[in-house]
Amino acid sequence: MKQRIPESELILRPDGAIYHLNLHPEQIADDIILVGDPGRVAVVSAFFDRIELKQQNREIHTHTGYIGQKRITVMSTGMGTDNQDIVINELDALVNIDLKNANAKTLTMTLRVEPSLLPIEKPDPHTPSQLNFGGDRVYPRHFATEAAGNLILTELGVDDPSRLHIPYHSVVRAADQRKANVTRTCDTTNSGWIHIPIEGETTHRESVTSAFELGATHPKNPLASFDERVADLLAVGVATNTATADNFEDSSVYFALVVAGEWTTPAKGPLSVVGIDIDVDGDGQQDYEVFAEPLSREFFADVLAVMVYEIRTGEPVSGRFLNLFPRDQLNTEPFNNSVVVLPVTLGSLDLTSQNAAFRYRAFTQRETFPRIADKTPWLDYDPTRPAIDSAVGGNGGVPFYPVPQSVAVKINPDNFEITPPDLLLLHHTNRRGMRMEVIELDALQPAHPTDPTVELTYPTSIDSGAIATTTWLVSNAGSEIAYDVSVTGSVVGANSVQTLTTSVGSCSIGQKVTCSLGDMDPGASATIELTLMASYQDIELSIRVDDGPSCDSDITNNALSGTIHVVGEDAGVDSDSNPVDAAEELPNPLSIDTYESGGGCSCRTVAAPAPNGQRGWLTLLGLGAASLGMRKRRRS
Repeated sequence: MKQRIPESELILRPDGAIYHLNLHPEQIADDIILVGDPGRVAVVSAFFDRIELKQQNREIHTHTGYIGQKRITVMSTGMGTDNQDIVINELDALVNIDLKNANAKTLTMTLRVEPSLLPIEKPDPHTPSQLNFGGDRVYPRHFATEAAGNLILTELGVDDPSRLHIPYHSVVRAADQRKANVTRTCDTTNSGWIHIPIEGETTHRESVTSAFELGATHPKNPLASFDERVADLLAVGVATNTATADNFEDSSVYFALVVAGEWTTPAKGPLSVVGIDIDVDGDGQQDYEVFAEPLSREFFADVLAVMVYEIRTGEPVSGRFLNLFPRDQLNTEPFNNSVVVLPVTLGSLDLTSQNAAFRYRAFTQRETFPRIADKTPWLDYDPTRPAIDSAVGGNGGVPFYPVPQSVAVKINPDNFEITPPDLLLLHHTNRRGMRMEVIELDALQPAHPTDPTVELTYPTSIDSGAIATTTWLVSNAGSEIAYDVSVTGSVVGANSVQTLTTSVGSCSIGQKVTCSLGDMDPGASATIELTLMASYQDIELSIRVDDGPSCDSDITNNALSGTIHVVGEDAGVDSDSNPVDAAEELPNPLSIDTYESGGGCSCRTVAAPAPNGQRGWLTLLGLGAASLGMRKRRRS
């Protein structure tokens, strides 16, 4: 919406010229040279090929002309900053204000950037990529990528178009949309590994994800303001590399923290946006504090570090790079983000491999008092007995996974009671709102080889127009759980499908019969019954059973097929196998996709009438199994 500018704030001459410059918008060029002394204006314009305007008001002299095809204005400001302020403000008004209507020009624009065309991020030619603190203390700097410039808008369809200059400044943020592909896999070696592919749209040139044992989560505060969200703690997790480090003293723990908002930097001088308290003696008091800090406060504050302070002495005992890696090794995008990793050397905490357990809690700080904004309860962790190891399969034995590496997690069942803890993923290069993901590992524990089987029971022959019942018995004949068992079947040549029922799970009818039976314990079984009305041709049956992770040790007993022969005076042959005409009152044989009443547990259960002229029964056995209860999912 346009808002009229008061005359006291926009002073114009009677002819519409801006007051002090005594100029109209069309009398200045896009490029303007400002000098102080009015006498220098003529010195500069002497190099013009031609001059189209000479204007003077007090000490403000203006010449506009051309050098070749380039239009240039040179203008004096006179002496002092007050004059400079007047000149620059009135030049701004000439360019950006509609002087005729005294209205500010309102414009909404969107700049779109093709990520694939952006180069790998690096400092500009005038910015050193490292800071030298003397001797061999040379550190790569973290940096953010920014873009700035001017948009020049030209009015179309006029002989002497006016031009509008719009300055812009923008920050290039990571905008991946990657997430975990949560699918149970088959582990034939019983190794305990879970591999989780990270998939989705990738726009960043150096995408990376990190993985941790989840410690605690907290719901987002819906009442937090935009500025308060950066102190709204959402999750904390922990990982360790004790399995791959040379010794315990040099091994590390890695604390992952997530906030609801987005900081410009997590290390604001003396204020760490996020931090960790550590209690090593179990008395409920912090013995060490972990902060994110700039390595230097005297120079550029963009070598970001993690400092560990001993509470008793107030002295630092450890310093590491924020997000573990220096900027020249891995781009973890610490600026304009909401996830961060704080690495701590275990030896700096005065812990030993015989006495390694400690407690930790995460906190956030605000710039106003009280400083502590959010805090988790104390959480227990033993780096020598991690329930899950998310570092051993990572990049260099640490919990970071650059694209295209899948996250690899080692489950240690001896280190938890019932179910493993959840997994916390940080997508450092994702867009806002997609940087944290919690994965339920219990639902992803690898499947081990098992043996789902199927039996098919049906009448060998039936009169046309009669009802037949077929029974499909699905069993788990293996010694391990069969996960996500499904059945697919087809029926061709029947007049219609009357009913479909299952003792476990649900079934539906489309082009095929499909049933989802869930997880099956060893020895468990499910019975599926299908009742059909015969037409005047044979009925072809087929059935197949599969498990979701494809972890079947014997695929030879997964599929069966059979044929129900249709006989009688309405069929293609009589009981003595003599050809007869097809019964006109019976419709054409139908495939199963004509059944429209649905399936699964919503189907009505009807006792099938005894078929007329039944000749006998044939049972095809894949493998016999007793009917046992289905396995219930375990939940922690």
